[in-house]
Amino acid sequence: MRDYYAANSTLKPVATEAPKFTRPEGRPARVLFTGDSLAGGYYASSKDKAFPALVQAAIGPVEVTQAALAHQTLTTVSRITDVPADLDLAVVELGTNDVGVPTPPADFDGQYTALLAKIKEKSPNAAVVCVSTWTPNGQTYDTLIRDACADVDGVFVSIIDENKNPANHGPAGVETEVGLSDTFHPNNAGHAAIAGKITAALGL
Repeated sequence: MRDYYAANSTLKPVATEAPKFTRPEGRPARVLFTGDSLAGGYYASSKDKAFPALVQAAIGPVEVTQAALAHQTLTTVSRITDVPADLDLAVVELGTNDVGVPTPPADFDGQYTALLAKIKEKSPNAAVVCVSTWTPNGQTYDTLIRDACADVDGVFVSIIDENKNPANHGPAGVETEVGLSDTFHPNNAGHAAIAGKITAALGL
Protein backbone atom coordinates (compact mmCIF):
# COMPACT_ATOMS: atom_id res chain seq x y z
CA MET A 1 0.00 0.00 0.00
CA ARG A 2 1.34 3.46 -0.87
CA ASP A 3 1.92 5.99 1.87
CA TYR A 4 -1.15 8.25 2.18
CA TYR A 5 0.75 11.37 3.15
CA ALA A 6 3.28 10.90 0.39
CA ALA A 7 0.43 10.46 -2.06
CA ASN A 8 -0.97 13.81 -1.01
CA SER A 9 2.32 15.68 -1.20
CA THR A 10 3.57 14.42 -4.54
CA LEU A 11 1.41 13.21 -7.37
CA LYS A 12 2.79 10.28 -9.32
CA PRO A 13 3.05 10.56 -13.09
CA VAL A 14 -0.25 9.67 -14.72
CA ALA A 15 -0.76 8.11 -18.11
CA THR A 16 -1.69 10.85 -20.58
CA GLU A 17 -2.31 8.63 -23.58
CA ALA A 18 -5.61 6.89 -24.17
CA PRO A 19 -5.76 3.44 -22.59
CA LYS A 20 -5.18 0.47 -24.84
CA PHE A 21 -8.80 0.03 -25.83
CA THR A 22 -9.82 -1.07 -29.30
CA ARG A 23 -13.17 -2.36 -30.41
CA PRO A 24 -12.83 -6.13 -30.83
CA GLU A 25 -13.60 -7.62 -34.22
CA GLY A 26 -16.28 -10.24 -34.60
CA ARG A 27 -17.76 -9.95 -31.10
CA PRO A 28 -19.20 -7.37 -28.70
CA ALA A 29 -16.80 -5.50 -26.44
CA ARG A 30 -16.79 -6.87 -22.88
CA VAL A 31 -17.20 -3.94 -20.50
CA LEU A 32 -17.41 -3.61 -16.72
CA PHE A 33 -18.96 -0.62 -14.96
CA THR A 34 -18.56 -0.56 -11.20
CA GLY A 35 -19.67 2.38 -9.10
CA ASP A 36 -22.18 4.06 -6.87
CA SER A 37 -25.39 5.95 -7.61
CA LEU A 38 -23.89 7.77 -10.60
CA ALA A 39 -23.15 4.46 -12.30
CA GLY A 40 -26.67 3.43 -11.29
CA GLY A 41 -28.12 6.30 -13.31
CA TYR A 42 -29.10 8.74 -10.55
CA TYR A 43 -30.70 11.18 -11.60
CA ALA A 44 -30.86 10.87 -15.34
CA SER A 45 -34.43 10.90 -16.58
CA SER A 46 -34.00 7.29 -17.72
CA LYS A 47 -31.26 4.66 -17.67
CA ASP A 48 -30.50 5.19 -21.37
CA LYS A 49 -29.53 8.80 -20.51
CA ALA A 50 -27.10 7.73 -17.77
CA PHE A 51 -23.39 7.83 -18.46
CA PRO A 52 -22.84 4.03 -18.64
CA ALA A 53 -25.47 3.70 -21.38
CA LEU A 54 -24.01 6.67 -23.25
CA VAL A 55 -20.51 5.18 -23.11
CA GLN A 56 -21.88 1.84 -24.31
CA ALA A 57 -23.59 3.57 -27.24
CA ALA A 58 -20.31 5.21 -28.22
CA ILE A 59 -18.46 1.89 -28.14
CA GLY A 60 -20.97 -0.10 -30.17
CA PRO A 61 -22.06 -3.68 -29.46
CA VAL A 62 -21.20 -4.57 -25.86
CA GLU A 63 -21.57 -7.28 -23.25
CA VAL A 64 -21.91 -5.39 -19.99
CA THR A 65 -21.30 -6.37 -16.40
CA GLN A 66 -22.50 -3.71 -14.00
CA ALA A 67 -22.11 -3.45 -10.24
CA ALA A 68 -23.65 -0.22 -8.96
CA LEU A 69 -25.01 0.43 -5.48
CA ALA A 70 -26.46 3.79 -4.51
CA HIS A 71 -25.39 5.35 -1.19
CA GLN A 72 -22.63 2.75 -0.75
CA THR A 73 -18.91 3.15 -0.24
CA LEU A 74 -16.05 1.44 -2.01
CA THR A 75 -15.97 -1.23 0.72
CA THR A 76 -19.44 -2.52 -0.16
CA VAL A 77 -19.33 -2.08 -3.92
CA SER A 78 -15.96 -3.77 -4.30
CA ARG A 79 -17.31 -6.81 -2.43
CA ILE A 80 -20.20 -7.29 -4.85
CA THR A 81 -18.20 -6.54 -8.02
CA ASP A 82 -17.87 -9.79 -9.96
CA VAL A 83 -15.03 -9.21 -12.41
CA PRO A 84 -15.34 -11.32 -15.56
CA ALA A 85 -12.36 -12.69 -17.43
CA ASP A 86 -11.33 -11.25 -20.76
CA LEU A 87 -12.72 -7.75 -20.29
CA ASP A 88 -11.87 -5.19 -22.93
CA LEU A 89 -12.67 -2.21 -20.69
CA ALA A 90 -13.33 -1.50 -17.02
CA VAL A 91 -14.79 1.82 -15.87
CA VAL A 92 -14.49 2.41 -12.12
CA GLU A 93 -16.55 5.25 -10.60
CA LEU A 94 -16.21 5.13 -6.82
CA GLY A 95 -15.23 7.30 -3.88
CA THR A 96 -17.95 9.94 -3.63
CA ASN A 97 -19.73 8.23 -0.73
CA ASP A 98 -16.39 7.58 0.95
CA VAL A 99 -15.89 11.36 1.17
CA GLY A 100 -19.09 11.70 3.17
CA VAL A 101 -18.48 8.88 5.65
CA PRO A 102 -15.47 9.52 5.65
CA THR A 103 -13.57 6.32 4.88
CA PRO A 104 -10.02 6.52 6.30
CA PRO A 105 -7.79 7.37 3.32
CA ALA A 106 -5.41 4.49 4.01
CA ASP A 107 -8.32 2.04 4.00
CA PHE A 108 -9.71 3.52 0.80
CA ASP A 109 -6.30 3.32 -0.85
CA GLY A 110 -5.87 -0.35 0.00
CA GLN A 111 -9.38 -1.29 -1.13
CA TYR A 112 -9.22 0.69 -4.37
CA THR A 113 -5.81 -0.74 -5.20
CA ALA A 114 -7.11 -4.25 -4.49
CA LEU A 115 -10.12 -3.72 -6.77
CA LEU A 116 -7.94 -2.60 -9.66
CA ALA A 117 -5.58 -5.51 -9.03
CA LYS A 118 -8.54 -7.92 -9.19
CA ILE A 119 -9.59 -6.41 -12.51
CA LYS A 120 -6.10 -6.71 -13.99
CA GLU A 121 -5.66 -10.24 -12.62
CA LYS A 122 -8.86 -11.46 -14.26
CA SER A 123 -8.48 -9.34 -17.41
CA PRO A 124 -4.85 -8.29 -17.84
CA ASN A 125 -5.48 -6.74 -21.24
CA ALA A 126 -8.43 -4.61 -20.17
CA ALA A 127 -8.23 -0.87 -20.57
CA VAL A 128 -9.01 0.82 -17.25
CA VAL A 129 -10.67 4.20 -16.73
CA CYS A 130 -10.82 5.55 -13.17
CA VAL A 131 -13.35 8.33 -12.62
CA SER A 132 -12.87 10.91 -9.89
CA THR A 133 -15.34 11.60 -7.11
CA TRP A 134 -18.43 13.71 -7.86
CA THR A 135 -17.90 16.27 -5.13
CA PRO A 136 -15.81 19.41 -4.64
CA ASN A 137 -14.49 17.95 -1.36
CA GLY A 138 -12.95 14.77 -2.73
CA GLN A 139 -9.40 15.89 -3.48
CA THR A 140 -7.80 13.49 -0.99
CA TYR A 141 -9.57 10.50 -2.53
CA ASP A 142 -9.04 11.76 -6.08
CA THR A 143 -5.29 11.78 -5.45
CA LEU A 144 -5.43 8.17 -4.30
CA ILE A 145 -7.62 7.16 -7.26
CA ARG A 146 -5.27 8.88 -9.67
CA ASP A 147 -2.18 7.20 -8.25
CA ALA A 148 -3.74 3.72 -8.11
CA CYS A 149 -4.93 4.10 -11.69
CA ALA A 150 -1.46 5.05 -12.85
CA ASP A 151 -0.09 1.91 -11.22
CA VAL A 152 -2.16 -0.26 -13.59
CA ASP A 153 -1.53 1.94 -16.65
CA GLY A 154 -5.09 3.21 -16.51
CA VAL A 155 -6.40 6.67 -17.25
CA PHE A 156 -7.76 8.97 -14.56
CA VAL A 157 -10.75 11.07 -15.60
CA SER A 158 -11.66 14.05 -13.44
CA ILE A 159 -15.32 15.10 -13.46
CA ILE A 160 -14.93 17.93 -10.95
CA ASP A 161 -15.38 20.66 -13.57
CA GLU A 162 -18.56 18.93 -14.70
CA ASN A 163 -19.77 18.93 -11.09
CA LYS A 164 -19.11 22.65 -10.77
CA ASN A 165 -21.41 23.48 -13.69
CA PRO A 166 -24.88 24.26 -12.27
CA ALA A 167 -26.48 23.16 -15.55
CA ASN A 168 -25.38 19.59 -14.78
CA HIS A 169 -27.54 19.35 -11.61
CA GLY A 170 -31.23 19.37 -10.79
CA PRO A 171 -33.84 20.58 -10.65
CA ALA A 172 -34.98 18.69 -7.59
CA GLY A 173 -38.26 16.82 -7.50
CA VAL A 174 -38.29 15.52 -11.08
CA GLU A 175 -39.60 11.97 -11.47
CA THR A 176 -36.99 9.55 -12.83
CA GLU A 177 -36.70 5.77 -13.12
CA VAL A 178 -34.92 5.67 -9.76
CA GLY A 179 -37.02 8.22 -7.88
CA LEU A 180 -37.27 11.97 -7.44
CA SER A 181 -34.20 13.94 -8.46
CA ASP A 182 -32.12 16.10 -6.15
CA THR A 183 -29.62 18.90 -6.73
CA PHE A 184 -26.51 16.84 -5.99
CA HIS A 185 -26.57 14.07 -8.57
CA PRO A 186 -26.07 14.77 -12.28
CA ASN A 187 -29.07 15.34 -14.50
CA ASN A 188 -29.17 14.30 -18.17
CA ALA A 189 -26.70 17.03 -19.08
CA GLY A 190 -24.40 15.99 -16.25
CA HIS A 191 -24.44 12.35 -17.27
CA ALA A 192 -23.75 13.34 -20.88
CA ALA A 193 -20.79 15.45 -19.70
CA ILE A 194 -19.39 12.53 -17.68
CA ALA A 195 -19.80 10.19 -20.64
CA GLY A 196 -18.07 12.71 -22.84
CA LYS A 197 -15.02 12.78 -20.58
CA ILE A 198 -14.83 8.98 -20.56
CA THR A 199 -15.26 8.54 -24.30
CA ALA A 200 -12.69 11.25 -24.95
CA ALA A 201 -10.23 9.40 -22.71
CA LEU A 202 -10.91 6.26 -24.74
CA GLY A 203 -10.34 8.06 -28.01
CA LEU A 204 -13.92 7.42 -29.16
